[in-house]
Amino acid sequence: MGFSGTARWTHWSSSFPDFAVRSPGLPGPAHEKHTDYRYQNTWTLSGGVDYYYCKNLTFRFGAGWDESPTHKPERRTIRIPDSDRWWTSVGASYMKNNWQLDVGYARLFAKTGKSTEDPGVHAKYKNTASNILGVQVQYKF
Repeated sequence: MGFSGTARWTHWSSSFPDFAVRSPGLPGPAHEKHTDYRYQNTWTLSGGVDYYYCKNLTFRFGAGWDESPTHKPERRTIRIPDSDRWWTSVGASYMKNNWQLDVGYARLFAKTGKSTEDPGVHAKYKNTASNILGVQVQYKF
């Protein structure tokens, strides 16, 4: 049995401060429109277990939490309705000779979010769960 974990910090505040759109059709100086996203720095935490059932078969289980860079409704825009997320995952690997088959499934759960960033707009949106399925075949030389 093997255990793994990850803690990742993302420096959003300086890497994605705003989004500029340039077009000759936009009014204003130099035909630019800036959207100030004011993203905050975030953490992602995850952990997993590999269970070696036999020489050829491994099962995997994992979970993680991914923090949204928009912690407060007044910083969240209706263009990107983000919220904190939880991940769960299961998978397996089967090896035979030089071949390996990997199969994995993850389910992403997101919290309901609110946005009060735009004047006069008070939005509430429900994020639904996302499903991710992956299959991979390898041949090792």
